[in-house]
Amino acid sequence: MRLAKAVDAPVMIWLRNDPWAEPYSGKAAELYAEDKNLMWTEELTAKPAYRYNETGYFYYCLAQTELNGNKTEYWKQTEKLLAQCAKEVKQAILENPGYILGVTTTSEYRYLTKDERYILDYNPNTIKEFRDWAKKKYGTIDKFNSVCGTKFTTWELRSTDYDPTTVENPGGFDAPREKYKPAAFWDVWGDFREYQITVAEQKLVDIIRQSLDECYIYTHQIAYDDYTTASPISTGNVNGANVGIDFFNHEVNSKNLNAIREMLGGDVTRTWGVPEWLVTHAASKETTRKALDAMLAANVKYLCPFNWGSKDMFDVEDSPSQEAIADYVKEMEALVKNPLSAASVKASKGFSGGTAIIDGSVKTGLETTAFSAGDWISFTLKKSRTLSQMTLIPMADGVYPTKVSVQVEKNGKLQTVGTYDLTGAAADKAVILRFAATDTATVKLVIDAPAKKDGKLFFALAEVTVG
Repeated sequence: MRLAKAVDAPVMIWLRNDPWAEPYSGKAAELYAEDKNLMWTEELTAKPAYRYNETGYFYYCLAQTELNGNKTEYWKQTEKLLAQCAKEVKQAILENPGYILGVTTTSEYRYLTKDERYILDYNPNTIKEFRDWAKKKYGTIDKFNSVCGTKFTTWELRSTDYDPTTVENPGGFDAPREKYKPAAFWDVWGDFREYQITVAEQKLVDIIRQSLDECYIYTHQIAYDDYTTASPISTGNVNGANVGIDFFNHEVNSKNLNAIREMLGGDVTRTWGVPEWLVTHAASKETTRKALDAMLAANVKYLCPFNWGSKDMFDVEDSPSQEAIADYVKEMEALVKNPLSAASVKASKGFSGGTAIIDGSVKTGLETTAFSAGDWISFTLKKSRTLSQMTLIPMADGVYPTKVSVQVEKNGKLQTVGTYDLTGAAADKAVILRFAATDTATVKLVIDAPAKKDGKLFFALAEVTVG
């Protein structure tokens, strides 16, 4: 918080409880060394045969339950620590209003060997969960075989020690041990992994939202459609959280942005942001600017250019990307000063000074004579935009009306898209009036009940993208 205030910029806090950085020391090493704690496996202190003695990438997420259904020691620790951290963040938000965007979860589940020949998931927990999931989804072993191109005769295990070279039940059930053998079986295995990742993300979010309002929670996902990572394409639909995406410049493409749009389905209550945008020294100023434009057009709510601080290729300092970001910030600041630039304004008597917002003659707010019930102000943009909220920002001595409605133009007629009670709104804080995303050029604010006193009020349209 001291750093955030020093540079006057908000922060996103990463809440996770998996032994991502230190798998061989302390409590993490103890938990990681036991099969029963493993959700998806890779390198262990001891390497049994069913893992092929392979070493995988160092990204970890452990199991929630043992084979008997009891919580693992790892998950007990996760519930305790994440709940405690979420409470700390809640207190920090109360003490530092405006300086915390929210929190984001973990997402890095890429348990592949380096040649991607194996996904090292062959522990008792995973095999049992895969069998149970397949039974529920396909019903009979015959139907499963017809989909997967396999020849199992029973849901029972093929090898009780989970070593594929040990066959005690020739017709027994197993997971695919090698990529694309057979291809359909591997694809179903991928579907199962997507299910696992979604469950893991949901459980993390459920713990955190016991303390934090959902508006502060963002999933931490990477834009790979590869069965092995929490992705907006495959596992982004998590209840109780906004969508958070990690990007490199080259991943800010139409495929990934369209996947986010489709997933949100116009639901503006699930706004999205980028908790870790990795630009590199190799990225040109032009490609960085292109990525920024694309994310803004896709209604990104926040963006965190990321710097590991290790002076490596991902360090944005003294790079062309840094120049592009700095230029962009200047443009955005200019836009914030006059967010309705090039719009036309109409208003009732109570808002007769409304045009002053547009022409720039009013810098600190809109002087109101005495707005009363029935007063209104409308903004018409040069062309249609996708609108999803209006922001009311009080200035010094500012006041809010008691009740307001928002109308937008659809098919040539104004229609009410939201009615809002502002009775309890704090006089010194902005209020966001959210409504279903709608393509329109006109938005109108109507006073349903006036304020108790006169004052200043500034209006802004937010989340605007080119229609």
